[in-house]
Amino acid sequence: MGPAMDYLKSFRELLKLEANYLSSLVSQEEDKYEALKQVDVTSLMKINNEEDDILHSLASIEKKRKELIQTLSKTYSFDQNLSLSELFNHICSDDDSAIKEELMGLRTLIKDEIGKLQISLKENSNIIQANLEIIGLTLNFANRNAQKETYDYRNKKESRESIYLINQLA
Repeated sequence: MGPAMDYLKSFRELLKLEANYLSSLVSQEEDKYEALKQVDVTSLMKINNEEDDILHSLASIEKKRKELIQTLSKTYSFDQNLSLSELFNHICSDDDSAIKEELMGLRTLIKDEIGKLQISLKENSNIIQANLEIIGLTLNFANRNAQKETYDYRNKKESRESIYLINQLA
């Protein structure tokens, strides 16, 4: 077992971690969708904090992966911009076929998780947009029933009567 195998094992561990964190992020986004549907601000704040932690961990893993690729590119004289499949083909020998297959499986898993994440983000974006439209319609309805403008854009300061009107509406 040579140094290439050690690098491949390190790479495998990083890819496993990345796949696990991406899976957690997808789960968080699905939970966020439910919280958005219920307009549960407390849950949203908790989920956002957990997502921040996951994203921080993913950034750390990505940094380690880039450092490993730089080391591999210097050791085995190849371009750092190779795709993962090209990289594995470049450094894996015939004896390394089992770990190469595992690495390619992890690569596919990561791509799948990224696809799921993109779908979840799009769904969450749509529900946020719908909620914003509902809020806008509600405010327009409330303002239409108001006796006077709540804010005169021609003046720099709001009058006391306008502030009182805003407080009544709230």
